[in-house]
Amino acid sequence: MLANLPHDPAHTAELEKETAESLLIIYSNWRARLVPAVPRRVHRSKALSASPLSSDQRYRAGLAEIAAKLENGQDLTPYLSRGIRHGYVPHRPGGRREDLDLLLNDWGVHHLHLSTATRTNGFVARTKHLLFAVIRPQDAYLIDIIGHGGWTRESVVEIMVREWPHANLALEMKGIISPEERLSETQRKSLRDKHVNASFEIDGKTYMAAGGLTSAGTSFLSTIGVQRLLRTLDAFEQMLKDNPDCLREAATKQDLILSSQRDLHFAFFPEGGYGVVDAKTGIHFQIGY
Repeated sequence: MLANLPHDPAHTAELEKETAESLLIIYSNWRARLVPAVPRRVHRSKALSASPLSSDQRYRAGLAEIAAKLENGQDLTPYLSRGIRHGYVPHRPGGRREDLDLLLNDWGVHHLHLSTATRTNGFVARTKHLLFAVIRPQDAYLIDIIGHGGWTRESVVEIMVREWPHANLALEMKGIISPEERLSETQRKSLRDKHVNASFEIDGKTYMAAGGLTSAGTSFLSTIGVQRLLRTLDAFEQMLKDNPDCLREAATKQDLILSSQRDLHFAFFPEGGYGVVDAKTGIHFQIGY
């Protein structure tokens, strides 16, 4: 993780002191900002299709390019925030954390720049308006084009709930009654900056976005995913103890030859998921997502 996590070398010693679980959460927080290059079904909201910005000459080509790359499984890194270059930034009271994307961690929503002009730094030119989207392993939900700074626009979650009610982009909190007074955009921003989660009242029902912030500003989903990963590794280790030949048997079924002298290393895979790699043969075994 330390070899792949983008960070200032001056902070390496600080990271080395972290527990495996804490370091995994830091690493998972960074990787969640990236978009694995795999083909996806693209869903456009009615709000996006009706928006004049979707046909605006400043953004029309960029929107079409992003949608095509999502469908074809191409790299979207150039359209993302330049903050992805920062996998870890030490917490400083009152300081801006470039390693945290609070919109993504809170609501599970990516923001992408809509230019087609790539700069020398590898990113496309930054745009005044951004495409807000939820990107899942097999589907991409294009929500709307929002002005830069509209990070707490309630309409984003309303679109998610009303247009894709069965996609679990937001979760209905059954039996929970929202406060009568609706939160303003400014209030939501203040709560998010303090890493406090807030509910939504939409069509008489109460919802929480399918992300959720921890007190550290990372996502609950990252924490849950890390805990699941550690349990999976424990189970994998026990499986090897119970049947030392299980990997060689699995490789043989794929017409691969695994040496009896294994050299297994944990790895995250570029296409998503994680597992182990045998350094002697390069054979990959995916054990989780």
